[in-house]
Amino acid sequence: MNILFLTNNPNLGSTARALLTWAEEIQREGHEVRVVCPTGRLSQTLTAKGIATLNSSLPWFDRRRPWAAAGAQARVAVWGKNADIIHCNEHNVYPFGALLGRLIRKPVVCHVRFDIDRKLADWMFGSYGAPAALLWTSLNQQKRCAPIVKGVVPSDRQRVVRLGLDLRDFGRRASERELLRSQHDIGSETLVVGTASAFRPVKRLEDFVEIIRQLRCRYPHVVGMIAGGAVPGLEDYWKQINAMITSLNADAWILRTGHVDDIEPVLQSMDIFVSTSELETFGNSVCEAMACGKPVVGYEGGSVAEVVGDPRQVVANGDIDELTERLARMLEDRLALEEVGRRGRERVATKFNSVARVPELLSLYRTLLRQDCRGSNNSSCSDPEA
Repeated sequence: MNILFLTNNPNLGSTARALLTWAEEIQREGHEVRVVCPTGRLSQTLTAKGIATLNSSLPWFDRRRPWAAAGAQARVAVWGKNADIIHCNEHNVYPFGALLGRLIRKPVVCHVRFDIDRKLADWMFGSYGAPAALLWTSLNQQKRCAPIVKGVVPSDRQRVVRLGLDLRDFGRRASERELLRSQHDIGSETLVVGTASAFRPVKRLEDFVEIIRQLRCRYPHVVGMIAGGAVPGLEDYWKQINAMITSLNADAWILRTGHVDDIEPVLQSMDIFVSTSELETFGNSVCEAMACGKPVVGYEGGSVAEVVGDPRQVVANGDIDELTERLARMLEDRLALEEVGRRGRERVATKFNSVARVPELLSLYRTLLRQDCRGSNNSSCSDPEA
């Protein structure tokens, strides 16, 4: 089989992390893989691993500049003309992928990475047509969003393909823990309670700041750490959180790293990871912290409870006092911290292993190819078992 992945992520984190593993493993299985993505670390890494890459921003059709999208479509169509399946790694690129599928007459798979509303579903899957397969990232996301796409995408085309990590590559850099701590003058007795999040209101970072303030009233050796930066268009929220930290005279005990592309060393420097997000479709940062062996406590936050697995480690959204108490109990017992962290990494290995998703994807692709061949009655269809 020849698989053509489309992604608008130029970096190695977030939605690209699983894609990198899938592309590598599918090619290792003897299939041809090609990836279209913007210029950046992802394309550099794919090329270094021997995976064919074409750089493109995958523009949507714009009546004011129709030639931009048309030119990109033609370029990708020529480059990927031998593809059997087009896999849109994010639903943002589905409008481009759907038109490309019509051009080269191949089935299109769409992975929905964030929650969508009915207006977007009608425009994306109504205007451009339903994908051959619509993939959710978690059971929780499917439960929330399947009713939204009802009547637009048939239920038999929907399934859950969880994201995850390749633990052969991620969560193995514990030796780098002290390097970042020393850069911030964090002593060996200091406990770092951290989070990794872009500054978005849905992340409720004001709750994280308040939790650290309450913890320090009881445990002066605790410091907070926020790994993440301002989001274009949401700079006021970034200013709000920084002003809150300054008003508490907390600049010395709530550390802010800014945007971090390579997140693992930052996670390794933490002792406990906290998620105050009120809604995650999957919870990449939670999964990454667990992969690093860090105990995670947080709001149930959409799929966070599903990823964490242990109800003792999640509380209702907005329950700052209860979340603080759960953290306090953990801080009292270092051995319990290590055990919770160990169980978390094991859960990632068994439930959210991106390598384990590859057989699911290959089985899906073969099914779609058989359906496509039957529908087209084309004797030149590719053998889905090849």
